[in-house]
Amino acid sequence: MLGYRGILAADQGIAGTALTASTTQTSLLHSQSRWNMPANFIGQQTQGQGAKFYFKLGGPISTVVTTPGTLTFAWKIGSVAVFTSQAMALNIVAQTNVTWTYEGIMTLVTLGSGVASTFKTLAVFESIASILGTADATGPGAGQHFTPATLPGAVGTVFDVGVAAAWDFFATWSINNANSIQVTESVLESLN
Repeated sequence: MLGYRGILAADQGIAGTALTASTTQTSLLHSQSRWNMPANFIGQQTQGQGAKFYFKLGGPISTVVTTPGTLTFAWKIGSVAVFTSQAMALNIVAQTNVTWTYEGIMTLVTLGSGVASTFKTLAVFESIASILGTADATGPGAGQHFTPATLPGAVGTVFDVGVAAAWDFFATWSINNANSIQVTESVLESLN
């Protein structure tokens, strides 16, 4: 165990571009907020298998009344989505610039050569713009979505630790409407 916690990337006070009126998966991080992971960083600078990464992101979210649809998050390393959340239900009562946060830990469960490494991720999305489920369409407070919704710690898509690549955070709306989300605060840390 190396025994340190280090910031790999943070927002530096610069907000990412807001994702509004689109169903295209889009990066929410400003280019200066992405971490450019060096080739072989995992295994050389961290403990390898079992390496842990902590993230927390947040900012404003706005949703439309009645048919806000769903929201899906993804972490990508280069072009590979190493983790994708479930589609999370949104509050059918319109919300305007309310706070959202997404916080979690990614653990390297497989360290392989080539395209053979994998993470498991456990995270929580929280906002009054979200709901817990269809029976709670107008929740009294902040709704929480635990991701993934089932099989906690499900293993994500394989990727190559031997290739330098940027870590980036994406969001996707299910419906093209006036929903909007933006990252104004973010941090990615190594917990090894």
